[in-house]
Amino acid sequence: MIFLIALLITMYLIVSYTSIYTIKMRILDFLRIILGAVFVVFIFITLMHLGTIKYWIALLALSLFLNIEISNYKFKFNDKKAKLILDIFSVIMAVMIIVLCAIYM
Repeated sequence: MIFLIALLITMYLIVSYTSIYTIKMRILDFLRIILGAVFVVFIFITLMHLGTIKYWIALLALSLFLNIEISNYKFKFNDKKAKLILDIFSVIMAVMIIVLCAIYM
């Protein structure tokens, strides 16, 4: 299950950064939002058997989703310093989700 979560996070990050930084297509923006919502729901459903930690990991997944959407907003206004900080936080949050899921599953 950890492999599926890591694969979904990797796929989400690749689609997100492709749609934000390289290819400007409306379908990729739509795919980014749908994939983010699927990612948050998948994390919550996968960790349903855990106690209260499932809420914290789901909130971390939701914050990753919102962080990437804020990254898109900052890219439109060419805020380079904020983009770099948000990108670093995105990678750190993705690693935290994988580690927490590996520990508690």
